[in-house]
Amino acid sequence: FSPGGGGGVSPRPPPPPPPPAADDADDDDAEQSTVVTGARELLSKVLSRQDMRGLRGPLVLHGFRCGPAVSNSHYFGVSVPGSWPCYRDLVGNEYQANTEMARSLPQLKRYLEAVLRLAADDERVR
Repeated sequence: FSPGGGGGVSPRPPPPPPPPAADDADDDDAEQSTVVTGARELLSKVLSRQDMRGLRGPLVLHGFRCGPAVSNSHYFGVSVPGSWPCYRDLVGNEYQANTEMARSLPQLKRYLEAVLRLAADDERVR
């Protein structure tokens, strides 16, 4: 005779269902939004300057890689993050040298404007 009358262990309730898988489209939209927001923020900083002084921090914050200053100047190479549109595809092919990275304020400005044009045309920015 067992107390409780069941004689055994109560069955456990089934585990809750797993959370829904993240939708790749949602991830892409979030990444695109991050790129567009970053491009707007950086472009506003670029437009308020006459050279690249003070841009290294904001660029790195958005995932860009910055090289050393070129010939003791205020210019340096800027490589775009992998999640951003390819520099060469957007503007790099317009230059004979430095087709992989921006090395001046006008080049960086041109790239950021091209990123925003892509977004305005509803094209994927990556």
